[in-house]
Amino acid sequence: MKRHFLFCLLALLVVSLAEAQTVVPLKKYAGNLKYIDVVVGGQSYKFLFDSGGGKTIISPAVAAALGKEPYGRSVSFRMSGEQVAFEHCDSVTLSLAGVNIPHPQLAVWDIMQVLPKELPPVDGLISLKTFEHLPVTVDLPNSRLILETAQSLRDKTRRMQLIPSRFSTGLDGAELGLFLGVPQNGKLWWFLFDSANLSDLLLSPVTAEAWGYAVKKSDAPQEIDSFTFTPFADTPVQAAVENIIYDGALNYSVLSGRRFTISYPARKVWMSP
Repeated sequence: MKRHFLFCLLALLVVSLAEAQTVVPLKKYAGNLKYIDVVVGGQSYKFLFDSGGGKTIISPAVAAALGKEPYGRSVSFRMSGEQVAFEHCDSVTLSLAGVNIPHPQLAVWDIMQVLPKELPPVDGLISLKTFEHLPVTVDLPNSRLILETAQSLRDKTRRMQLIPSRFSTGLDGAELGLFLGVPQNGKLWWFLFDSANLSDLLLSPVTAEAWGYAVKKSDAPQEIDSFTFTPFADTPVQAAVENIIYDGALNYSVLSGRRFTISYPARKVWMSP
């Protein structure tokens, strides 16, 4: 009887561990920019977290420490239209909060090129590409990511709102970008899911004009006060018109008001109430 009880207890423990979620802390880098402690090749590094980054990146120094020789070339575009060229590196495993996530290929590039020189160095960038096979909750209100299990995904999303989404893979098929559909005037407008956008919520001039805002002929950002942005914000938000290559771009301020659960395999995104 006692042996049977212990066996059942062990079985329950195994099931519990199999269904356990993993919490990945998002740590303060600069302002509202966040970084993640990532272990690569047995060494700990700081990787910036950027949900709009498209590619997961390691620096040339990390590639060299792994004994990897970068090769090839792929081109991406920042939302300003600026072109960025990357090299590649194959077969690298990144460990986040003890969870090993193999990457058949990732990008090699020094992201310090686009960060202010006074900021401390970071060694790479974690994007949504890292989670293409693993459902993840982006919980900016609590400064964390949650790596979901199949069971936790089902349980959590029952209480969340399914929202229109698009996933893009870039010009070379090696990216993972997320766009959320924003309803306006009976149509859906597609906004980049960009946690590293620390400025205002951004609208392209075309979007702003279609939404009834007068747009000045200028390259400088144009502020829009008390902008209503349902269903993503309960109160008016600060927005700006800027020359970007998308309909618009979500920002940290808007995204930090909700939790978003993302499943790339299912091509679905849910948002907390």
